[in-house]
Amino acid sequence: MRAACGLLLATVLCAPGVLTAQDSSAQPAYRADFEEAFAMAYQLYPALPPGLLEAIAHTRTRIRHVQPDREDPSCSGLPAYWGPMALVEDGKGWFRNSLEDVSRWSGTSADVLKRSAEQQILAYARALYLQSPPALGGNGQQPDPLAWDWLLMLNSELPLGSDAGSQFVMDSYLYGVYSSMNDPVFQGVFGTPAYQMDLAAYFDTMRYGMLTAPLMRIGGPCSDYPGVNWVAAHSSNYSSRSGTAISAVTVHTMQGYYAGTISWFQNPSANVSAHYCLRSSDGQITQMVCESDKAWHVGSENGYTVGLEHEGFVSDPAWYTPVMYSSSAALTRDIADDYGINPLRTYFKEATSGLLTLGACTRIKGHQHYPAQTHTDPGINWDWAHYYRLVNEPVTPTILSASSGMVYDPGGAGAPYGNDQRAVTVIQPVAASSVNLSFSAFDLENNWDYLMIYNGPNVFSPMLGSFTGSALPPALSASSGAMTLEFRSDCSVTAAGFAASWNSSGSSICAIPSGTYTGPIGWTSATVNWNPVPGATQYQVQGRKAGTSSWRSLITPLSSKWLGIFQTSSTYEWKVRASCPGVGLSDWSPSNYFTTNTLKESGFQADSLSAQSLKLWPQPAAEYLWASWSTGDQLEVYDAQGRLLLQDRVQSPAELNLSQWVSGWYLIRVGEAGSWQQKAFLIGP
Repeated sequence: MRAACGLLLATVLCAPGVLTAQDSSAQPAYRADFEEAFAMAYQLYPALPPGLLEAIAHTRTRIRHVQPDREDPSCSGLPAYWGPMALVEDGKGWFRNSLEDVSRWSGTSADVLKRSAEQQILAYARALYLQSPPALGGNGQQPDPLAWDWLLMLNSELPLGSDAGSQFVMDSYLYGVYSSMNDPVFQGVFGTPAYQMDLAAYFDTMRYGMLTAPLMRIGGPCSDYPGVNWVAAHSSNYSSRSGTAISAVTVHTMQGYYAGTISWFQNPSANVSAHYCLRSSDGQITQMVCESDKAWHVGSENGYTVGLEHEGFVSDPAWYTPVMYSSSAALTRDIADDYGINPLRTYFKEATSGLLTLGACTRIKGHQHYPAQTHTDPGINWDWAHYYRLVNEPVTPTILSASSGMVYDPGGAGAPYGNDQRAVTVIQPVAASSVNLSFSAFDLENNWDYLMIYNGPNVFSPMLGSFTGSALPPALSASSGAMTLEFRSDCSVTAAGFAASWNSSGSSICAIPSGTYTGPIGWTSATVNWNPVPGATQYQVQGRKAGTSSWRSLITPLSSKWLGIFQTSSTYEWKVRASCPGVGLSDWSPSNYFTTNTLKESGFQADSLSAQSLKLWPQPAAEYLWASWSTGDQLEVYDAQGRLLLQDRVQSPAELNLSQWVSGWYLIRVGEAGSWQQKAFLIGP
């Protein structure tokens, strides 16, 4: 099972309605605050590379004026950060006191640095400039951001250790800064040069792989979740579970940034740790304590919980990105599967800003939800409803296609519903333009069992209402032509349930599918998506390589379709139309275009590789795959998004055990430096 859990991330990221790393909405949210201060800093100190200051502030605070005495402290005792540049006043003997250092170099008092964001930005820029050697003066050329790396290290609070853990921490910080500067979105927001820094060459292949690949395991004494890096917390910050069974997952917010928190858990005097740390920008996970050990993260409840620390600050929702939600949910689901935790017991109600103690029924919840706590993370901005849907696999819905009828809770017309139930019913009459629902009975356990109703064909559609207790809900209407009912019950106390009738009104046209987009995009495939059309029972999708004349047609009943196998680094065109029984076909949607990814690792280009002597069988594969080739002893396997899953030295022929891998397309690559061969292979359902 553990061999497959690294692939679970890809499964969760591709779930309908879930934002992925390829979605534009999953891009980092860059705040263009304090523009005048940044502009003044570059005017005063022109040797500074444009965008460097903004990238530092984005990596550390998302360019927010953090005031730690006015918001919740870190639940891990992490030293407080001040201002947009996240200066540390008291490093507690582990972090360096960067506030004092910047104050000394700039001549600006510590009190001013703490309270004035603009003065802090100018002082930080002056400190960097005064410490820079003359060679960084520019000489009329564009400053090289990579040449400023040592000054970024010196002016951070992070320890300057030489061990592997300290190196990963500092690399993570530098990667956050430089990858932001390389991002075209960042460049557009801040008007910086179109940097194309070669970060793989800067960090070297192994270090760059650790920083960028969430599905590559690097070292570690336990194999709890292969899709993570391993950096050990100090042994004085955790202990044995002493036989206590794992039965819960705890969601935390760091009140800081990724690199700083990882470093803090290495501090032998911190007396705190978590099992996992997650990065906001891309969902990367670093494990620091084995699940079999007791991390110290939730006080008296440590013994039975697994702790997940999420990068960011409770008061700032910008850190809670779609990709971090998806990565966290995949990890949580893996933990739940391993220890028999029912994922339906994930908290799903509205977030709160204070303490809210929940009973034993709720097993996947926040720090603020456990007894005897003082910390309130993840707080008011964590989207528990969204997280619940990500942690729980989609429920096969009951489809009601008649123009009118009755709908009931899972117990039916004559019996109460059960505990730990989740049921989804979609009312989608043929060619309907609207659906109307009226309740005749309603009795659910108040504040614990719920009925959620959505205006559309799935639980990601806009919500019409959420209902509990015994009050009869009002009459509801879904203007989309489809209505979804989602019922959830907790682990105890049932009730009579509900009964409701529906009717619908029809449409004389079949609408053109709207909301078309492509994602996720792999190196040989892509998933195309659109909004459901009321009354449509299937869709026709056509695709072709851009510039060619022949279309390939496919039929699907879903509002998304996987397409492949394509060439890498190539542009394709697609369009879709709906089929509505009794009405006919819609017109085609406007054409959409996408470009497949380039599989790139250590400088090689996938399209330049030979595949002549590499033989794979059987195809499609099931429990195993045999591979034979002529040259070299290196073997690598990538998933459909180009992420490295397996890397080993083996002799040809080789057998790969696929019994725990999910179905889908993969790429195998074999050989040695200068002589590589590759082929795609399919694991069947």
